[in-house]
Amino acid sequence: MKTETRNLIANYIGRGWVMAINLIATPLLIKILGIESYGLIGFYTTLYGLINLLDFGISPTINRELARYSVDQTQENRGRDLVRTLEIGYWIIGILLGVLVFFGAPIIAEKWLQSKNLSIDTLIHSIRLMGFLIVLEWPITFYQGCLLGLQRHIRLNLINIVNSLLKFGGALLILTYVSPTIDTFFSWQLGVSTLQITLLVISVWLYLPAKQGNPVFDLKLLENIWKFALSLNIISFLGLVISQIDQIFVSHNYNLEIFGFYNIALMINSGLSIVVSPINLTYFPRFSALVAQKDKDTFNRTYHQACQLVSAAVLPIATVGILFSRPIILVWTGDPQVADHASTITSIVLAGTLLNALIGIPYQAQVAHGWTRLALWSNVICIPLVLLLVFLFNSIFGVTGVAAVRVVYGVIGLCIVIFIMYRYILIGELKPWILNDILPSLLVCASFSLIKIAGDIFFPEIINTVPAFLFFSLAIQLVVIFSVRYTREKSLFFIQNIRNKYAKTIG
Repeated sequence: MKTETRNLIANYIGRGWVMAINLIATPLLIKILGIESYGLIGFYTTLYGLINLLDFGISPTINRELARYSVDQTQENRGRDLVRTLEIGYWIIGILLGVLVFFGAPIIAEKWLQSKNLSIDTLIHSIRLMGFLIVLEWPITFYQGCLLGLQRHIRLNLINIVNSLLKFGGALLILTYVSPTIDTFFSWQLGVSTLQITLLVISVWLYLPAKQGNPVFDLKLLENIWKFALSLNIISFLGLVISQIDQIFVSHNYNLEIFGFYNIALMINSGLSIVVSPINLTYFPRFSALVAQKDKDTFNRTYHQACQLVSAAVLPIATVGILFSRPIILVWTGDPQVADHASTITSIVLAGTLLNALIGIPYQAQVAHGWTRLALWSNVICIPLVLLLVFLFNSIFGVTGVAAVRVVYGVIGLCIVIFIMYRYILIGELKPWILNDILPSLLVCASFSLIKIAGDIFFPEIINTVPAFLFFSLAIQLVVIFSVRYTREKSLFFIQNIRNKYAKTIG
C-alpha cells in the first residue's frame, strides 16, 4: 500500500473517530451542563483559535522542513536540532499566553461575556482553568506538525483517538457521577491534555533520525526558514482572524444562548472540515518532497488526484448538510428549538466552508512551492472587507447575516485561485482543474439539489423522512464517486481486487 494511501486512511479514521465522539458528546454535554455552559466551551474553542494566531507559522514550517529533510539524507540530522530550537520558543510562548488568560479572567468574565444563569465567580474560575489548559494545548499543533512531516500519520491518529475518547467520554462520566459543573469539565480536560502532550513529545523524539549527541538549540537553523515561517505566520494570523471574526462578534453582541446555537452550527461544520483535512494533511508533505525533488510531472499528477479526492468527498456531504440541516440537527440533539435556531446558520456556514475546502489543495501547492505572496495579500485585502460585511450584514439580517459573510469570503478565495494562482504556478493546469477536478462533482450535486427542492415543493412529507435522507445521501455519494475520474478508477480497481479474491476463494 502506498504511503499516501496508508496515511490518508489513517487520517480519515482518526478524524472520523474524533468527529463521531464530538457528535455523540455534544447533545449530552448540552443536556448535562445547559446551553450557557456549552456556550462557554464554545468560547474556549474560539479563544484557542485566536491564540493560534501566534503560531508564527511554526507548525506548517516544521511539517514542510521535516518532509524535505526526509528525501535528502544529508539534511536528516538537522531535524533534531531544528525541532529542539523551535519547541523551546513554543513552550515559552505557551506559558506566557496561559498567564495572560489566567490574570485576565476577571476582565473577560465581566466585560466580554454575557450570562443569564452562570455567576461571575463561575465564569472567572472557568476562564482561569482555560489559562492552564492553553499552556498544555498550545504546543500540540507543533508536535502534530512534526509527526506529519515525519510521515508518522498512524501514530498521530492513534494518539488523537485515545485523547478524544478520554476527553469527552471521560468528561461525560465525571459530569454524570461526580459533579455536573463547567468547572469539573475544564478540570478533567487538564488531566487529559497532560497525557496527550506527553505522548506527542515522546513520539516526535522517538521518530526523529538518530544523531550522535544531544539535540542543541541553534538559532542559525532559523536563517533559512524564518522568512518562509514569517509569511506563513502572517497568512495564518490573518486567516484565523477572518475565520474567527464572526464568532467573536456573536460572542460579544449576542447572549450565550444564541452563541450556543451558533456553536452548534460550527460543530456540524467541523464535520465537513474533518472530511477535507485528512486529504490536506496527507498530500502536503508529499507536495513538499516532490518540489524538493523537482519532479514536476509527478507533482501535477498528484495535485489533480488530491483535488479530485476533495471534490468527491466534500461536495456531496456539504450538499446533503445544506439541504437537510434541520432534520440532521433534530435527530442529533433531539431538541426542536435547537434545530429551529441553528439550521439556517448551519446551512450558510457549510456553504462557506465548502468553497474554502475547494481551494485547500491549491493553497497547499502554493506553500509547498514556497510561494506565499498570493495568500498573504488576499488575506490582507479581505480583513477590512470581512469586518465591514459582518457589521453590515448583521444590521440587515441579524446573526444569519453574520454567518453569510463566510460564503462571500469563500467566493473571493475561489476567484483568486481561478484568475491568479494558475498564472504563476501549475501553469496550464487550470482547465483540467475545472473540467476534471471540480465540474463533475458540481454538476451531480446541483442535479440532486434540484431534486430535493422539487421534493420539498411536491412531496415534503416523503423527502424529509429518515429513509429518504439516507437514500439521498448514499445516492449522491455513489454517483459523485463514479463521476470523478480518480475516485472512479480507484473504486473499480478495488472492486476488481475483491472479485479476483472471491474467484480464487471459490476456485
